[in-house]
Amino acid sequence: MHSIDVNEENFERQVLQSRIPVLVDFWAPWCAPCKMLKPVLEKLAQEYEGRFLLAKVNSDENPDLARRYHVRGIPDVRLFAGGEPVDGFTGVLPESGVRQFLERAIPSPSEELRRKAATLPPGEAKPMLVESLRLDPENAPTRLDLAEILVSEGEIRGAKAMLEGMEENEKLLKLQKRIEFIEKGAAAPGEHELLEMIEKNPLDPEPRMQLAGLHASKQRYEAALEQLLEVVRADRTQQEARRTMLSIFEIAPPDLVSRYRKLLASALN
Repeated sequence: MHSIDVNEENFERQVLQSRIPVLVDFWAPWCAPCKMLKPVLEKLAQEYEGRFLLAKVNSDENPDLARRYHVRGIPDVRLFAGGEPVDGFTGVLPESGVRQFLERAIPSPSEELRRKAATLPPGEAKPMLVESLRLDPENAPTRLDLAEILVSEGEIRGAKAMLEGMEENEKLLKLQKRIEFIEKGAAAPGEHELLEMIEKNPLDPEPRMQLAGLHASKQRYEAALEQLLEVVRADRTQQEARRTMLSIFEIAPPDLVSRYRKLLASALN
């Protein structure tokens, strides 16, 4: 049963203690708009198949409930989650409008899994994100979250496939930058070898650039920026080092970015 009548006696049990979201419809028998909205709500409650419960409250028979939630005009629809009202609307909406409200307010099964996965360590989150994507292959936030785990695990090919065709956004661009650094870092000599090269010829920019890329591929952004800054200090015309620093600024922590922006500006003056 996805739709029930609720009164002052069972409101706490049916609404406030519910484990699923509850859409409370405050209505009255004399209210013509209420009669227009009621079948729409009941239809969508059936369609959503238990993702929320529709609780209908006759405000004439339950005035204390109406007063408690400051119902001043009906129909007044409130969404409760975890025992608290979290969203709502008043008046009559067309079915499309109610559907949009529900889609915004009540996460899909795929999105519920994604949100739960966000609270877990990557190893536990990964299978949950895979299941989320199985339920909804077009869930873009899930694809981004899963791609981020794949990048961290070094599964670059899988991450790139996950990101393919997605609309551009900040998280996507950051992941693409990380992948770019990882691919460049994989082609570079080893860290020990690069340090030896720098020791032999501190003014040669190439090993420092490669070492910076290697650090960036492992998310050691401060170490990467320090190497690039040394290149710029030695040669203010070094455009590639500056461009690489700007790329790292796009993905590094804000406090680090702020500090190295000032250091870069000072090196260029």
